[in-house]
Amino acid sequence: MFLIKKKTGFFVHQLFFVLPIFFCFSFVQAQECELTREKTLHLMEQNNLQTQITHYQMEKSEYDAEYAKAIYDQQLAFGANHTLDKSDRIVSFMGTKDEITSFSARYQKAFPTGTLFSTGLRTTRQFNNGPFTTVNPAFNTIANFSIQQPLLNNAFGQGYRQDVAMAQMLSDSQTMQLQRTQQQISLEALFQYWDWIAKKMDLVLIQEATQRAQDFVKITGKQFQYGTSENTDVYAAKSNHLSQVEDQTRAENDVAISFNTLVNTLRLQDLPTKSCQSLDLQRLYTKVDYTLLSNVEKAQASRTDRKALEKSLEAFELKIKRSKNQNQPDLNLLASLDLNAVNTDWDSSVGETFSSYHPKWFVGAELVVPLEKRRQKAEWAQAQLDEKIAKTQLQQLDLDLYQSISNKVIALQSLEKRIEAIAEVVEFEQKKLVSAKRNYELGRQTALTVILYQQDLIRVHRKKLALELEYRLTLEELNFIRGELQ
Repeated sequence: MFLIKKKTGFFVHQLFFVLPIFFCFSFVQAQECELTREKTLHLMEQNNLQTQITHYQMEKSEYDAEYAKAIYDQQLAFGANHTLDKSDRIVSFMGTKDEITSFSARYQKAFPTGTLFSTGLRTTRQFNNGPFTTVNPAFNTIANFSIQQPLLNNAFGQGYRQDVAMAQMLSDSQTMQLQRTQQQISLEALFQYWDWIAKKMDLVLIQEATQRAQDFVKITGKQFQYGTSENTDVYAAKSNHLSQVEDQTRAENDVAISFNTLVNTLRLQDLPTKSCQSLDLQRLYTKVDYTLLSNVEKAQASRTDRKALEKSLEAFELKIKRSKNQNQPDLNLLASLDLNAVNTDWDSSVGETFSSYHPKWFVGAELVVPLEKRRQKAEWAQAQLDEKIAKTQLQQLDLDLYQSISNKVIALQSLEKRIEAIAEVVEFEQKKLVSAKRNYELGRQTALTVILYQQDLIRVHRKKLALELEYRLTLEELNFIRGELQ
């Protein structure tokens, strides 16, 4: 007896240890498979492949502005060469062989002011075998500093800064346009989600209709036993029930296909799809405030593609200024300084270049006046046309936005009235069916009438569901048009 109690206590202890784990696992599993509109959008953002491609494209577009900034990149160049010249010569008293060895390093940098600065160090050592050559040839090292400053075309770096600003604007414009593409992808996922919800609700309606048909089969059977109905009533009731069973099978298949499409879109193949539920089964139709949805100004501020057009317009306006500046002549201020030293030792040659002062100054200006600037003129004309196109596209977008919002609001208002009307029809159809069944049981109504009323009820139920789905999809489209899909 003691042993039995001991084993029982051990079993209970183990049971209390295992049950929480089981329930926790079941809860996590159910939570993973629970879908809502908000979670669908979140999963679309995280898992969908088209979304990932769009994100990569956004990331790629951010680098477009870096191309324009490349004009400010620093450059460091190194060079080394050795020349051996044994060319045939008429006069050989200067030697029959020349050897020149040189190596150099140079640094160059452009600044936002348009200033191009460069500095470098070059060392040359020459030797020949003529009678006048030195026994130990010396190293000639030259340190160079030079500056170039544009004064008309690209005056003080204006063109550089405009190029960078235009590239950044166009990059931002492309990113905003891709955000609009992302909203379009999310809208398609929401359509699939609500289609799945509607098909689940349709399956529930058909299951209820099947149960009503089955109940009527029992009623007709009892009436036939009592002798108050004919066998044709029983056959008609069974036929109606089997038709509903077939329709239910079709509806179950539609739900499975719809959900499978949604699963593939959200990449949720590992979830237990058979038990997946949604909290939105009763949220397919909810009234909205049309005064807020009719605000076109707020929609204009939310549309990313409109913001993209505005950014492009700013870029084209700046491009016009840039192209106009490029039509001016090139006037550059030039200045350079060379310091050199000669020594038989290379280290000393380099050191003396900066310690001993042997300068060579150069200051000047360069003016280049092209007789024709076809490319610059064509770019200027194209920039003006691009500006006009962007302004026209912006105006067209605003017109389409106003018209689309108005049309969707009108459609929603109409659907709302139709849903309210069909809801009353459903109530009357339910009352009609209840009355017909009661009359049939009393022998004052035919079985065919009851079956027809059952079919009328499921028909108006499904019509109401179709209107509610249309209402929800229209509302999602309106949110997309307004740029407020999230």
